[in-house]
Amino acid sequence: MVARALEERQEGHRARQRLTAELAEVQALVVLTTARATGKIGDPGVITRVLDESDASYARMLATNVVAQGRVRALIGTRGGHVIFAQSTGLDGDMNALLRECLLAAAGKGGGSKDFAQGSISDTSRVEEILAKAAEKLGVVK
Repeated sequence: MVARALEERQEGHRARQRLTAELAEVQALVVLTTARATGKIGDPGVITRVLDESDASYARMLATNVVAQGRVRALIGTRGGHVIFAQSTGLDGDMNALLRECLLAAAGKGGGSKDFAQGSISDTSRVEEILAKAAEKLGVVK
C-alpha cells in the first residue's frame, strides 16, 4: 500500500509539472499576443510582468517561453522577491549585467548569462521598482 501511495504521489507530481509547463506556454502566448494587439510592444519587444501567485520556477518557465517567440525581452518578477531577465538569442544587450546593475540598489543578488539572468531581493516591495529601472535602461517609454 505504501509503494502504491508513493507511486500515485509521484504521478500526481509529474502531472502537476506537465500542467504548469503548459500553463507557462499559454500565458506567454497570451502576454505576447495582448502586447502586440494593443501596440504596447516594439521591436525588439520588452514584456514586463509581476506575478502575484507564482514562484521562481514558474517565472523562469514563463520568461523562457516568452523569449522563445523571437526578438523579445522578458522582465519577470514575483511577489516573493525573485527577478528574471531574459532575452531572445541574438539580441544585443547583457541581461546578466542589467540584472546586477538593477539589483545593486536593492541589495539583491543574482547572476546568469548574457541571455538569461535571475536574482532575488529580500525587500519584496521593490520588485516593481527593479523591473521599471530595467525597462527604462532598455529604452521602454511608459
